[in-house]
Amino acid sequence: MHPWYFAVAPLIAVPVALLFTFTGCVGNDVLPGGPPRLQLNLDRNFGGGPGPDDTKTKHPTKVFVTWSLYSLGGLTGKVPSLAATITSSDPLRAYIDPTADKGASYQLTAEDMTGVSQVLCECIVEWEHSDKMPQAPITTDTPKISIYNNGATYIFVLAESGDFFVYAETADGS
Repeated sequence: MHPWYFAVAPLIAVPVALLFTFTGCVGNDVLPGGPPRLQLNLDRNFGGGPGPDDTKTKHPTKVFVTWSLYSLGGLTGKVPSLAATITSSDPLRAYIDPTADKGASYQLTAEDMTGVSQVLCECIVEWEHSDKMPQAPITTDTPKISIYNNGATYIFVLAESGDFFVYAETADGS
């Protein structure tokens, strides 16, 4: 005959394990290993829309996105090898709409990450005023940020405030 505690111990262990789950002690606390993912989101105000003087409003028509990877010795490469391109998803709309059009993303490989410790995001924005006259493309990039081989997603945001600019989003979303 087995001692009674062999039968009772599992009955006590299950509720205790569930308590740890509800308090956040297990689950997604530790990110899985592996190469990180790079993502560019469009700020909800990107492209502005018609202003009081619509001829002065910048309407983005195409964005070319690349991420530059750096090691201690300098630039190791750019990914993707051909720039990711963001355009209007609606053939009837010439301008990029941040509420309807997706940003860009790239899943790094283990080969991409060899010796890499920093990344920056570069965007070349083609744009025009409402008069449909193409303007000189604007190039903007972020400062280099540290990157780790931890399976995380590194998010960048393309925004507009007078000019187009891109910034790295922090872990708290700011």
